[in-house]
Amino acid sequence: MASIAESMDKDVARFVHAKLEERKIPGCSIAVVDKTGTVWSQGFGHIDQEKTRAVDPETLFMIGSLSKAYTVTAYFRAIQKGLVSLDDRLVEYYPKFSWKTRFGEEERKKITFRHLLTHWAGFQHNSFLYDKDGRGVSFYDYISGIANTWQKYPVGTRFSYSNVGFDIAAYAIEKITGSKFEDFMREEVYRPLGMNRSTVLGTEALADENTARGYIGDDRTSDDLILIPQRGSGAQFSCVKDMAKFLHMHFNDGVVDGKQFLTKDLLNEMYTIPYQQPHQLMATGMGVGVLKFRYGGTTQLSFFGDGPGYIGLHQFLPEVGVGWLIQVNQVDNVFPFVRELIQKIRDPVLANIWDSISEDLTITKDLSLPARIELDQSILKRLEGRYISRMQDIVVKQESNQLIFSFGGEDVSLTPHSNTLFSSEAFPLVEFCKDSEGRPTIIKLIRPYGEITILDYDSGQADDAGPNKQEWLKYLGLYSFDFHNFRMYSAPTIRNGHLYLISSMNSKEYRLTEWRDDIFFTADGLNVSFSKNGFEMPASTWRRDDISVEKIKKIAGSDSHDIRVNEISLTEFEEILRRTGREDEANTIGNLKMDIYPSVSE
Repeated sequence: MASIAESMDKDVARFVHAKLEERKIPGCSIAVVDKTGTVWSQGFGHIDQEKTRAVDPETLFMIGSLSKAYTVTAYFRAIQKGLVSLDDRLVEYYPKFSWKTRFGEEERKKITFRHLLTHWAGFQHNSFLYDKDGRGVSFYDYISGIANTWQKYPVGTRFSYSNVGFDIAAYAIEKITGSKFEDFMREEVYRPLGMNRSTVLGTEALADENTARGYIGDDRTSDDLILIPQRGSGAQFSCVKDMAKFLHMHFNDGVVDGKQFLTKDLLNEMYTIPYQQPHQLMATGMGVGVLKFRYGGTTQLSFFGDGPGYIGLHQFLPEVGVGWLIQVNQVDNVFPFVRELIQKIRDPVLANIWDSISEDLTITKDLSLPARIELDQSILKRLEGRYISRMQDIVVKQESNQLIFSFGGEDVSLTPHSNTLFSSEAFPLVEFCKDSEGRPTIIKLIRPYGEITILDYDSGQADDAGPNKQEWLKYLGLYSFDFHNFRMYSAPTIRNGHLYLISSMNSKEYRLTEWRDDIFFTADGLNVSFSKNGFEMPASTWRRDDISVEKIKKIAGSDSHDIRVNEISLTEFEEILRRTGREDEANTIGNLKMDIYPSVSE
């Protein structure tokens, strides 16, 4: 059998060389690591489209959410020094912490560092990262601004992925240790591990000649876009040579150069599914994804990180002592390449370790459900509707006395076992929860391999009509939000007496529930706060926009660099017109887009 290095040289290197140009990926860096260290590593392509320098294993990439694993490691180092514990409360070290809340002022006092580092603290996904000119705000202004964000869920009741929580934890490390976060990271994480190229500060990375520049398609991401204040959650830079040393530490029970860098107990915290629910075999844990179903139950840690123009991945099996790292400086249509690359790395690596690979575990063998029953159409009708989350929305509907929905392009038909318990091939366990009046509140979907997805009930045809308040009319109209070089659109509307928000941002639709004057919430906890000239949501401020099809046509004829006639902006405008019933206008914009950007129609 060929060695790992021989397999990588023969198959992986050939594959990457062939795909870089095809996928418009300027550069890529890969490493494979085992208990002895790095067994194979190579850079491919260049740090930028101008090919000013070849990528090598020391080339820095922005690592996005892979930063979280290193922030957790820093926190573990503080625990090991006796400075803090996971179950200490945030306000003990950051007494001025505050947020806006619907759930009571005592909520802020409940947050522990365990909550923060596992996404169970109830924070929104993001807060405001950029100023009105599109430049990243400072770390400390960003932290101060979190006081103006709204709590999403009650503390400790729900997993909700949050960059904000990790950045608050990074700030708290400063309070706990008396050192700046970037200094503590350098002295207590990077330097002891030998990660001498890594940095928390984007300014340092961008000044380095061997730093890859990120791309979104053909567009190079600007420094303003890259220099974000998320030091704990997503703004760190590293290279595969450095990150290989982090994996190597895990493969040697936390020992580095003969010294105990992290205790086994702390490492096990990272390998544990937090707040584990029945049938759950995978989750986002402390800075990494924890998979307990792979290869007969062998623990695998896996996480993607993405930044403006960058994608990174680490996957490793700490019990086995092997893992791999991938970095690329392109985000447009790159995931098919990364998924195929993972397989080409993983299969020969594991074949060198195991004579045969054990099958993945599933929950189906031990799952015991009541017998199938027939449900009255009225019960099924009450469960129909739109269920939403940050990453995925579904519409549950009834066809031929059966509930069905589509999830990620996969059609799902539900078999009833009780009024709220169902099953399907794709999801062996599907559970609806209801409030005291029988209205759905959430749907819980459990995959065969133990992944749990929870979506909040937004609205459905069985809902009562809303109050249809006259004062809501002032909110109607078109609103826009500029994200660097393109514009997105939203339009509130009233249906069945309820206020809805239709948005081209991620193609979302929300029913809004009024909390008090001008402040509304979506079913999944996002605030929508209206003012005279616009509204605010987490990390985005929208302003009223009087744009029209005729204005767009005039702009297109006079200023091709105007943000409103950017290809993506036109797509966003076309979508909002179509989703608000203005089909003829949407078709006009679609035709205009094809005239300006002929490649769109090819």
